[in-house]
Amino acid sequence: MKKINVRQVMKRAVELAKTMIGDWVARMALALRQAWKEAKAVVANEIGAIQLGEGEKALKIGKHVVTFEYLSKTYTLDVDVKVQTKKKEYVVQIVGNRLNHTNGNATEINFTHFIPLGKARIENNHIIMADDVRLNVNARILAGDVSMYGHEKAKIIKKGE
Repeated sequence: MKKINVRQVMKRAVELAKTMIGDWVARMALALRQAWKEAKAVVANEIGAIQLGEGEKALKIGKHVVTFEYLSKTYTLDVDVKVQTKKKEYVVQIVGNRLNHTNGNATEINFTHFIPLGKARIENNHIIMADDVRLNVNARILAGDVSMYGHEKAKIIKKGE
């Protein structure tokens, strides 16, 4: 992964802070946040990562192996995500297995989501969706959304392909 030049980030933060008014420490704090955000966006673009806008989540198309913990149980998802474009919607199909490490049970997964074209787009082998698109729990884990039912969170332990 490409490294971020901290010296360049500090220089950019000082430039930004000089354009602001108010207490220097407060200006510098705001400027540093902005400079780091800019630097991370540049690095992400250089390594070919996708940029999500505010209120978006992304799901990678293709093979996934994700191990996560939820309600004191450990699971592994080993699935394949496929997307088809229809006239008015994207058809997202997730097929594979979910292994419960606590009791050794394996569950076959095969579910389909229909997402309107206005709520999603395909970019760099990812489908990028608005946050308000409702997904199955397993799809939410794959998309990195670890908040489950408002009170519990899943903890992603390991991601692979």
